[in-house]
Amino acid sequence: MGVFDWWRGRKEQLDADVVSKALIGEATDLVVKIANPRLVLVRRYRERLAGPIERMIVYLREGDRVLLPAREASAAVWAGDPVLRAFFARPDELVRAFSRSIELRRFFDSAPERTEAHAVLGMALREQRVLGTRLHGEVVQHDVMQTTVSFADYRVGIVAATEPELRREIGRRVLEQLALRALERVHSIEDHGRDLEEHRALLKSRQMLLQQGAAGMKAVVGDNPRPREEELHKIEAMLEENERDLKAPGIGPGALERELEVLVETLTHASEGLKISSKRLRLDSMNNLVEADSPEQGREIEFNVFEIAGSPPIHRVGALVRFSRAELMSRESLLREAEQSLG
Repeated sequence: MGVFDWWRGRKEQLDADVVSKALIGEATDLVVKIANPRLVLVRRYRERLAGPIERMIVYLREGDRVLLPAREASAAVWAGDPVLRAFFARPDELVRAFSRSIELRRFFDSAPERTEAHAVLGMALREQRVLGTRLHGEVVQHDVMQTTVSFADYRVGIVAATEPELRREIGRRVLEQLALRALERVHSIEDHGRDLEEHRALLKSRQMLLQQGAAGMKAVVGDNPRPREEELHKIEAMLEENERDLKAPGIGPGALERELEVLVETLTHASEGLKISSKRLRLDSMNNLVEADSPEQGREIEFNVFEIAGSPPIHRVGALVRFSRAELMSRESLLREAEQSLG
């Protein structure tokens, strides 16, 4: 059993209106396992995490409400669905994008009785300013500056049997992501501590050489004692500053305590680490953005936006979808297409 298997088995963690103590306890176990299992050694770690964990669960529920309902993704409905037409230029592109998903195929292979799957379709949103033509009434205008919208880099990475299960899986992934963000910040602190220790070792070596009067080539060519004394005083001051930095929270003996503080802070300010929102666009038939003051009707589409802090930060858009097993291309067809593309 993996670290997160117990969480997958939960049915009520994001469904109940009340945040139970049991749920807070299980979520605490999860984030501690991800961030650092040794945090259990910190005094009162559960009590200190309880408040941030509860707020985190509330944040997950708010994010769940922002997620748009799942829509059917199939070649048959593509022509009548403005969102799918905006995402994919042709219905076969839609089928191909889902058929290439390893996770989706693994889901169907593991459950032969399943006729459909619920998944998150993730994409990159690209907006480009170009010169084009526009129909204004009955007049065709040329060389009009327009914003063209396109979607690319399709990924289907999270798959579940039902929409509620999919939403719970997304919530679990959000919680994992925040714990990983805390871990990333802790590692940054640890790296800083190692840098300080290495810098201190270099300063001590330099100090020893100066005290021995053997500061590199200066001793060979004949050094003036005054500059050497001034440099020695400077290094002593740098060593004092280094010593203060090494005693800072999170560096040295108090590192575990500081790790817990970082985890508490990250969970408390969850919205700074991960944001889920929705975005509306009005597009024409060529996926050009229709401005608010334009007489053209266009078609309005809505999708979700996921912003994840990190190095580098991630900005993706996506939608919850239902995909039928019957739509899935065979592996042989995908292989033939790949061979043809290679010439």
